[in-house]
Amino acid sequence: MCTTETLYNYRARFKKIALCVNHAFQSCAMKVSNVVIPQSLVGKSKRDITMTEEHAELLLNYCKNSTAKAAIGVRFALMFGLRVSEVTKIMAKDIDFEKRTLHIHRSKGGLSRDIPIAELHLKFLKEIKNQFDENQRLCPLKNDSVNKFIYRVFEFHGINDYKDAKTSVHAIRKLWAQKLYNKLRHEGKTIKQACEEVSVQLGHGKDRKDVFNRYISNIW
Repeated sequence: MCTTETLYNYRARFKKIALCVNHAFQSCAMKVSNVVIPQSLVGKSKRDITMTEEHAELLLNYCKNSTAKAAIGVRFALMFGLRVSEVTKIMAKDIDFEKRTLHIHRSKGGLSRDIPIAELHLKFLKEIKNQFDENQRLCPLKNDSVNKFIYRVFEFHGINDYKDAKTSVHAIRKLWAQKLYNKLRHEGKTIKQACEEVSVQLGHGKDRKDVFNRYISNIW
């Protein structure tokens, strides 16, 4: 048995296979996109929880006053909605002030992407970049070290929600995705346009409906 989320992932992959088959063999007309995904009997993953804005603010304030290497990585996760594996690979040269982008090189699935840098993050990023050589990692830690740092920060404040649910950076990504979606909708983007942009910035494809369901809890 598997979760509904896993079933959506399976459908997305079968859809890609169908596109390849249809392209290679013109006589074929495989259609997978209209397959209805049933509600799984398996309960939701505990990792489905989203970090609250209050907790994210608490975490950010703690990191601003911390000299720990993990603190830099957490701030990047909060700013850009990155995976923990992406946070620990960022180098100074990935911050491009000319293009105003943060480059993520060969992440999950071997995909690279550029994420726009917002005006409010420029000061911090300039300060950080000046402290490192171009090819130096900003958060040279193991992924688990970043997660444990987040757990310790929250435990210090009596918050165990994320440790109990075995999630940390993933919960940050969900909050970041919802906030970006809300921003895009207020700017006039359609639901489809906003969902697709969020999906791409998260490091997924445009047609991943499972991503929308996983990261955006309030689609309006």
